[in-house]
Amino acid sequence: MLNNNEKFYYDIIVNSCPQATNIRHPDIKGAVCPVFLADTREGTKVFRFNEASVAFRNRSIGNLLVDNGILTPAITTHGYRSTWYEKYNYCPDKTLYEHLTAKEFDDKQIESVYKQALTQMAEMAKVKPISFSHNNLMNYQEVFVASMKQRLHPALVEFYGYFVRVLAGGDAPKLVHNDLNQKNILTTEDGTLTRILDLDAVALANESFAVMMALRYYPLNNHHEMIEFYQDITGHKLNEKAIMLGIQFLNTIRSTRHRFDRLFLHSPQR
Repeated sequence: MLNNNEKFYYDIIVNSCPQATNIRHPDIKGAVCPVFLADTREGTKVFRFNEASVAFRNRSIGNLLVDNGILTPAITTHGYRSTWYEKYNYCPDKTLYEHLTAKEFDDKQIESVYKQALTQMAEMAKVKPISFSHNNLMNYQEVFVASMKQRLHPALVEFYGYFVRVLAGGDAPKLVHNDLNQKNILTTEDGTLTRILDLDAVALANESFAVMMALRYYPLNNHHEMIEFYQDITGHKLNEKAIMLGIQFLNTIRSTRHRFDRLFLHSPQR
């Protein structure tokens, strides 16, 4: 279980990397793992704290993907007093989420970025995951459960883990990114994709599930065209009906949760 005390992580960075200065959070914080930036003699580095088993498998995944030309960070793992973190070079480009929030991209650029992201995932799906075949965190459901133990009650982890296993499983799983959302995509100001983040989500799963997760926040209305695009570049048939039903279901859950949050936040304090 990770620590909730920020000073705890500051102290680990300073003690394990004495030349680190200007330790701070990135503009977009990690949703699950504590993430920090620090300036070092070798440049600005990302320090991403994680469970030991997940950190080591992410290093294997990162090396495998980089060797195959995928735009993911090359990760090293480090430990200090039983706490582990991933370290990699910082990329100063903004997330797609930041570009969209600032309304910096038009529809053509948004579609282009998503197509670039789907192309990267298609390249991932070609990779044979032999270099981490010894690892018991190969399937997405396994990684999901290991990661969610950091933030959810065990009963909820088991509940959500069951649905992930049902939805992401299949007879012919591929190595894909199962959470390719706007905060995990970095681009230049002109919309060129430069990096994909969050290797926790890179694992064996069926491609229809991965495409559904990538398109669940897609802000345009041409989902069918995007699904066809992925099928055309891979030659793999996707379950379009399941993808669209899944997106509708996830958006319903998100809308319900937001309404509940607003109700809770505006209720009189008791």
